[in-house]
This record gives sequence, C-alpha cells and structure tokens, in this order.
Amino acid sequence: MRPFLLVLALLCSFRAGAQEEGDDLPEADDAVAREAAKRALEEGEFTAEARFRMLQIARRERVRAGRTLVRESALAALSAASSNGVWVNLGPTRSDVQFNGVVFQAQDSGRVRSIVPHPTEPGILYLATAGGGVWKTFDGGRSWEPITDQKLGSTAIGALAMDPQAPDILYLGLGDPFDTKQPGLFRSLDGGLSWEGPVQAVATNAGKPATAQSVRDIAVDPVANAHVLVATDVGLFVWDGVSAPKQAPLPLASATATAAMWSVAWAGPGTWLASGQLFDRSAGGTQGTLGLWRSFDDGQTWSDISNGLPPGEAPQIFRASLAVAPSTAVSGETSRVFLLAAGANATGAFQKDLYRSEDGGKTFIALGVNATRAPDNPIDVQRNLDLLQQQASYNQAIAVDPEDPNTLFIGGMFAAARSQDGGMTWSLVGDWLPAFSGSGLPYVHSDHHAMVFGMAGQKTLYFGTDGGLFASTDATTVPAAQVHVSDQMNVGVVSHLVYQVACAKGTPEWSANPGFVVAGMQDNGTRVRNLATASGPSTFDQSAGGDAVGVAVSRAISGATPAAVLSSSPLRGPLRSGSGGLPGSFILFKPGLPAAGSPAIPFFVRIASDDAAADGQTFLTFTDPPDSVIYRSVGADAWTPINGTRVHSPDGTTGALFKNYAGGRAVFHLLFTHPRAAGVYAVSASHGGIFVTPDGGTTWNGANVLGTNPQRRVTGIKGATGLAFDPTDPTGTRFWAASDQPDVFDATPSLAANPPTQPVPDDYGHLFFTSDGGQSWQSVTGGGTLPNVPIESLKGDPNDPNVLYVGTFIGLYKSTDHGATFTRDFGLPFVKVTDICVSEDGASLVVGTYGRGVWQLNPTAGGIAAGARGKGDLDFDQKLDGFDLIDLTSALGTSSTSPSYPPEADLVGTSNQIDDADLAAFLARFGGRP
Repeated sequence: MRPFLLVLALLCSFRAGAQEEGDDLPEADDAVAREAAKRALEEGEFTAEARFRMLQIARRERVRAGRTLVRESALAALSAASSNGVWVNLGPTRSDVQFNGVVFQAQDSGRVRSIVPHPTEPGILYLATAGGGVWKTFDGGRSWEPITDQKLGSTAIGALAMDPQAPDILYLGLGDPFDTKQPGLFRSLDGGLSWEGPVQAVATNAGKPATAQSVRDIAVDPVANAHVLVATDVGLFVWDGVSAPKQAPLPLASATATAAMWSVAWAGPGTWLASGQLFDRSAGGTQGTLGLWRSFDDGQTWSDISNGLPPGEAPQIFRASLAVAPSTAVSGETSRVFLLAAGANATGAFQKDLYRSEDGGKTFIALGVNATRAPDNPIDVQRNLDLLQQQASYNQAIAVDPEDPNTLFIGGMFAAARSQDGGMTWSLVGDWLPAFSGSGLPYVHSDHHAMVFGMAGQKTLYFGTDGGLFASTDATTVPAAQVHVSDQMNVGVVSHLVYQVACAKGTPEWSANPGFVVAGMQDNGTRVRNLATASGPSTFDQSAGGDAVGVAVSRAISGATPAAVLSSSPLRGPLRSGSGGLPGSFILFKPGLPAAGSPAIPFFVRIASDDAAADGQTFLTFTDPPDSVIYRSVGADAWTPINGTRVHSPDGTTGALFKNYAGGRAVFHLLFTHPRAAGVYAVSASHGGIFVTPDGGTTWNGANVLGTNPQRRVTGIKGATGLAFDPTDPTGTRFWAASDQPDVFDATPSLAANPPTQPVPDDYGHLFFTSDGGQSWQSVTGGGTLPNVPIESLKGDPNDPNVLYVGTFIGLYKSTDHGATFTRDFGLPFVKVTDICVSEDGASLVVGTYGRGVWQLNPTAGGIAAGARGKGDLDFDQKLDGFDLIDLTSALGTSSTSPSYPPEADLVGTSNQIDDADLAAFLARFGGRP
C-alpha cells in the first residue's frame, strides 16, 4: 500500500494546476480507429500461404535452436543455446498503481480470446490470448505457466476449446481476428503438454480455394467423441482433430457469396447453430450482413434460419454472437438460444438488439436490448443498453448461467450487464473505470471478447477483455450493486501487446537507475517499470491509459530519474513527463504541432530520441498527410519543423515534399536516429522509401527503393520497418534497413500503378545493407541463418558496427560479424519483436514483443533487477518432479549472463541468479504443479 500512497501524494502536486484541456479525462482505446490506421499503413497482403510458410519456418527454427516437442533435460536444451546469455522476461506481471484520469489499483494483462475452465478440477483453467499464446493454471489463477511459447511456432491465438468428456483433449486455432492472422489448427491429448498439427482449414469459396487465417470460435460436441466445429474467416468447418477439417455446406444466396463465421454453438443432441457475415463480391451483393444457420444432423446439412428473426431485421445485422442456455439443451427443439447482434449505419456501429429463441433457433423475438432502453443503474459511459456501442463489431461477449436459463450476462465496450429474467431487464455489474465514474461497480477492463462459466467447485463467471481475465463467484447470487469481480488472476500473465519500448541509457548518469523501462501497449497504456516496490521488479505501473504507441526517454537525468519521458496518445499527439514517468505525470506535449484531433495527428504516434544531441533531451516525431512534417523538440522546448527545403526524392525531384519513387506523396512510417552523430536522422516511408538527413533536417536525401540495386535488379520491397546506422560513420551513408512485407515488386516507375509481385525469395530476404546512402542495396541473409520472414524492428550496437539485432515476426536474431551469420538466443518465445532498445554501453538489450511483454538479454551480472519469476518446471512437463530437481541443483550459481542459466529455476529473489533460496522454494512445492 505504501507505493500507492506515495504516488497519490505526488499526483496531488503534479495535477494541482490545469494542463492542456482534456488532460485529466480518461483515455479509452479506439479499436475502430486503430484498425483503420493499420489498414492505411498496409502496403501488401499476406496470403495464407505466406503466413503458413512462416509458421513452418518458426517450427524449423525451434528444432535448430535445440528446443523440440518431446520431453528433454533443461540443461540439454540450454547447452544447445548460444553463448550470448539467456532471455529474461521482465514482465509486466502486475502493477501497483494505474492512472487513467484518476489513480486506482488494478491488475491487467493482454487481450483475451478464449477462457476454458476444467469441468471437474476447479484449479485448472486455460487462458488463450491474442498475442501471448495459451496459459494454464493449476491453482485457480494464483500462478500461471505459458504452455505454447516454444511449441506452436506462433503465439497469435484465435480460439481454444476443450472436450468436456476428456478434459485433457484441447483444440486450438491460430489467428487473432483483429490483429495477427495465422493459419493453423492444433490438437493436444495431454492438457497442452504437446500438440499435434498444424493442419489447415481450406474452404472453396466462389469456386476458389481459401485458407482460414483466423479462428474465431471452436465448439466441441459434449456427447459425441471427436466432433468439433470451427468458425473461421473463410467459413465453418467440421473437424475430428486429426484429418483436414471439412467445410460445412452452408446454403448461400449465390455462387459468388462467401461467409465469414464468428460464432458456433451446440444447442442439443445433433443440433448446432452458427452465425457469420455474408459477403458477395458481385455487383449489388451483400457486404457483411448476418448469416444464421442451423443443423439438426450434427453438421452434415444446414438450413438458413435468418428468416426466423423478426421481419427485416437480418439485413440490418452484421456480426452476432450465439449463446445457448445449457440447462435447456436436452433437446435441440426446445433449447433457449440468445443472439447478441451488432448493427451499423452511416454514423458507425451499435448494438442492434438481443434476440431470444425458445425452439432451438428456429424463431427469435427481439428483446429491445439496445439504446432505446436503460439499465437499472446507468453510469456516465453506459446510460442505455447499447453495451457494444461504436465498437460493436469488435467487442462482444455473452454467457448464460448453466443452471438458470433466465440469468445471462453481456459484455461490451465499457460495461458488463446482467439480466435475471431472460433478458427483459438489466443491471450493470462491471465498469471499465469505476474509480473515475464513482459508480461503485467492480472494475472490469473495457472491450469484452469472452465470457464463460466455470462449474467445478464454486460457480465462477469469467470475463475476458482487452485488459485480461476477471472472475466473479457471486455474479448470479447477489444484487448488482454487491457483485464482486476480482482482477487478481491477471497477476503473472505476461501477455501484453507492446508497440514500442525505451530503456536505461547505460551511461554514468544512469548508474542509479539501470533497470528503467517504459513501454507503449495496446489498450494497456503507458507502462513504466517500478523498481522501488516490494511487489518485485516485474511490476509495471500504468502511467497513462488507453492505447500508447510511441515512447522515448531522455539521456539527460534530473536527480535519479530521466529528465523527460515521452509517450503518446493516438490522434492527440505526444505526451511528456518530467517526473520519470510516474502515473499521472504525463501531459500533452503539443506546442508547435497541429491541434489534437487534426487529421495530421497519427493514430500510431511515433517518437525517437536523439541520444547524441548535447542537451540530452532532443526528440523527433512526425505528422500524417495533409501536414506530413517531421518535427523536433530540443531541450523540452516546442516542436519545430525540420523538413527543410531540399528534399531529394527517389523520383529525381528536389523540393519541399517527400515523394516516392513514382512521384507520389510519401507517407511516413517510422523515425530513426544515429547513436553517435547528432542531427543524423532517417524516416521510413511508403513504397519502400527511406529518407536520411545528415544535417538536422536542412537536407533530406531519398534512397532508392529498398532492396533495389541499379547494377543488377529493379526488384524492390515495400514496408521499411527498421533502420540502424553504422555507429562509426557520422555521415549517415552506411546503414541497415529491413522490411515486414511478404512480397517483392518490380520498382520500374512506369509500372507503379500495378507492379508485378512475387513472394520474397530466400536469397533476397528482408534485411539489406547500403554503403552509399541507399543508392544501392545488398541483401543480407546470413547464409541462411537469418530466416526469410518479415522483420519488424532493427537495432545496432552503438559501439560495434559488426553487431546487429534483428526483430522478426518469430523472434530476435543477432549477428556479431556484420551479417555473415545470425544466432537465436535461448528463451524468447516465437513472437513478433516490435521494438529493440540497446543501452549506449551495449551491455543491455531490451525488446518489446506483441503478446509476451518485455524481455531482456545479457543483463550485467548482479546489476539488473530480476524479471518474472520461474515456476520450477524446468522440463515443461507441468509437474515439479525429480527431473526438475536434478536440473535445478545443476544450475545453482548460474546467472542470466550464462548460457546455462534456466529462468524457470529462478523462483524467488530480486536478482537473476539461481541460489539456495530458489532450491528451498522448489522443495517446498516438490511433487506439485507449476
């Protein structure tokens, strides 16, 4: 409690005077704007074939790195690792304090896709996350273990389900529908210890093959063995868990129509229901309206039941979610079914209604659960029953009490609600920010995606949101005002979706704070590592809410904290803290920039720090069209444009505009600074564009399209994502650059409107080096040691031009010989590495991942605070047994700078070292579960 009171006292002084208007209002993420901004930046389409090839590469890399699916000694695996140290997961595992318009205490984790309780063991629960893989607990959420980090080749989960007759059998589908797509279905027969697969779900749509890239829902027949239905982006499939899934024969209106599925439900013996969205690419065809089907013969045949809705309703519905009252599913003819439906109009999405059926889905009535009615206890952000609100196509969750068909729950954007009379009247039971609203309702993070009851032991309702997992044991039994929801099950689940990280600089001034990390996260705000708390150094406090993308930290120190920490607010602009990033200390940092809300302010606000600048707190950012300006702030002063007037574009023109190779306006993507030469910057742009300034922005020189070499080829690649300057070249003409795109294209300007493309060849790859400012590019593949997969981030060692760190879609690779060879260090999951931070002394490497939080490699022995604590399961067989004991005792005395250090054996303490305290902690749990 002491850290909370300390921060609260400090906030009183920080917030005493008004800052910029709107600063004190809570930040809500905007999933609709986020998706639109992401689409606007996309320059190529990842085919299912390209994504599945990447999955196969990841699985080969797993074997090459010495990590296989079979049980093995942890030390045997570690002996195969490189000698560069072992990755340590820094967290976040928890928070002491959060700020979002007001200070509060809460625990969050990353976005949830599925929650799977065990039917008879109350301690066992599985949590499938959008980017962090699958997690398992044996003790009701007091401790968690990730069970897919090294086993699948991807951590992007779409859905997870269990066979209720044989609970060790799990069915898993890859591909988050809102983010990282990925083909692949897996089955486990041993509770997630090992996985069979992957197999692909391939449909025939409009006469053409289409492979599923996201699994939205999986349902297992509770009375028939190995009978599974899978809802995907390309259709509905019936699967036995072994062979290739078979496309369900859904009746469609025309030969050109397709169905993207969202929900599937068992409604009684032999009876299934499925919902999706209909698309027809022909002129005048449907564009995302509701599809609703029923099968009475276990999925062999299907009938369209959308006409069972009230007349005229189906064409007004888009996405919808199904829920069957389990206590009524004794017969498919009499089961009670609910359909939660989204609608849309010219102003956006909304909750169309909730529909109820008493005959297994043949006919439905509308219950009027929408903006026309109010809950019994409205709050400021939820005055009516439109719980889904403008994100109705994104956040939907519904569950029915297994024992009472009249009790059901809905989760939407800001709130969760309960009805105890079959959907006729409603009360709110969860609020996204009760500390701000004063509602008195329990905290449940915004944006609901999953909701399920656990019936083993005490009946428990689980909520899955953008902010993780929440649980209530009294949601069905007490008045709404007395419902208690716990957020404590999030502690230890490191599934945060990180966009960007900044870390301690490693200079003498930073010696008092070497473990500093700030991260920008998807809907988990700006998180700053709290090294002063008794809760442990894997604590990251939320200093600002909503989505946070760009972050940066000054080299300059004020006392024992950074002079400036920058973060960002989508569509508003950069934020600045002069108090080390303490919760509530960030204010909008806008002088000189377009006004908040201007179309020039990006959703993905990017920030870079010029660490070579003399003042120690020089930062860069940019704006979108129509402004399209690069700005710099020196010494915490106002932002000033540094576009200059001499922009030499790759189309051969010189002027004030940044242009692409074909003469069109370039759109900025990312910013980069030279580690040793002040004023040497680069910006990546659309169409494979890169612009470099050697003089602080007076002149910008456009490189030729990334990957091209005029002496040999005109083949280029778009999507420049990473750039690293040679630290020994102050002119900025020698640098590395990388791409995240799956295809190369013919960069002949005359073909720019529709250039021919092909998949990236293995000898071309995604990493390039130039020694002439980008006039020509050399492919760097490391002789095949750098996998041919998209690259998301890139960073060089500030002191050694031969050392390069490459953050790919499947992990991080390191070269110490200028790209001749690459190695993969042990421990990091097969996850997208979104950002890399290297300290100025080169001794510390911190990365942000999209789904598995923040990691550190090669920390200085004894000088860096510990990360997330291990569970003692060194061989990952979900038991704490003699094999683990042997491996742990063999590792005594090792630290994270040693290749034989196993993080899973580091159970307690504040340093990354295996010692007697870890052995004692293990022995206290010997014979149990992790």
